[in-house]
This record gives sequence, C-alpha cells and structure tokens, in this order.
Amino acid sequence: MWDTLTVATEVTRRLHLEDQGQSRDGDGPAWLDAPAATRRGTVWQAVGFLHAALDIPAPDALLLLRARAYTQDTTLDHLVQQVLTGQVPAQELALHPHRSR
Repeated sequence: MWDTLTVATEVTRRLHLEDQGQSRDGDGPAWLDAPAATRRGTVWQAVGFLHAALDIPAPDALLLLRARAYTQDTTLDHLVQQVLTGQVPAQELALHPHRSR
C-alpha cells in the first residue's frame, strides 16, 4: 500500500523528470530560462517536497539541505537531484546527518 510520502516522492520525481530539458513558453523575462534559474527552481522544488514530507517550515528544509550538502562535501544542486529522484529519502535527511570529511 502506498503511503503519502511514497506518492509525493513519485509525483515529484516524475514532474522533475518531465521538466528536464524543457524550456518555458516564452512568458516572462529571458533570464528565467538560464541554467542558474532552473537550478534554483529545482532547489525550491526540493524545499517544498521536504516541507511537506517532514512537516517542517520551508526555511528549515533549506537549512537541512544546505547542512547535508556541506557535511557530504557535495553541492546543493547535486543533493537536490538525489532528493528529487528518491536516491536520498526525506526521512534519511531528517534522521541521519552524514559527515564524509
């Protein structure tokens, strides 16, 4: 039986995969199509996912992501990709901070 977190993870993963490589329809300023803006959008997508999955405020979700990326000596963008594709489950982020240094 699928629980809420499993469904949210799958929906987020599929939306993220569909969004890869697709440009916007031209509405809004051109900088929104820049790679940096896309990456930041992906970060906010992960923040929203953690906010819902862990029932924590969005600023805390961002801090959790940043702290985990730092302790794993990786980039925020790389960790966000892992979270959105389900390679790093939300519960693992909340319970097991890893230090690889």
